[in-house]
Amino acid sequence: MFESPRNPRVLWVGTADGVYVTVDGGQRWRRFGKNFPHVMVERMAMSFRQRELVVSTHGRGLYVVGVGPVEEYSDSVLTDSIRLFEVAPAYQYRERRTHPGFGSGRYVAPNPPRGAVIAYYLKDMQPDGVRLVITNAAGDTMRTLTGSGFPGLQRVTWDLNRERPRARGLGDPTSTEELRMALPGEYTVRLTLGKRRLQQKFTVTELGPDRLGRIR
Repeated sequence: MFESPRNPRVLWVGTADGVYVTVDGGQRWRRFGKNFPHVMVERMAMSFRQRELVVSTHGRGLYVVGVGPVEEYSDSVLTDSIRLFEVAPAYQYRERRTHPGFGSGRYVAPNPPRGAVIAYYLKDMQPDGVRLVITNAAGDTMRTLTGSGFPGLQRVTWDLNRERPRARGLGDPTSTEELRMALPGEYTVRLTLGKRRLQQKFTVTELGPDRLGRIR
């Protein structure tokens, strides 16, 4: 059994048939993850900074899932019309163009979205979706996103790119692609629905070769 370090009423337990979770201190349990296989769970751990649950299974691989919204669960969440959850720190990345060497089998599989994952809860259907505006510390708009308007827990990922390239300064990259990348710093996401205006601050950190061994 694994207890949330931020909410003692939230617990996960690994069984021979997957993971189960309770958000009310054990009064009610439900299966965690609709796509999680019916397989034995051998070990669980938590990435505290990213608020991710890591689940190791017997023969079906390793699973990593963001559980921040689950940890913030309270009786008031489901009765509220909208809720914007905390945003975990995001890491700016730089792609490397690599290719398999001779004699190796090339394996290609889809990757999960990279960037800042923004989670929110809607009580009622919003036909036009939800508008999210991301600004930097100076208040400049970096990106405007439209999230799903279906009721329930929803997620949208900001890929850490600006809508337009920033002005190039001395020594800056010359490519438009790199000038669109958001710089490390503090950002704010704002969600507006009717008269409700919610916001959460989060950080973007540069992820380079010199930081790979220092991530916690």
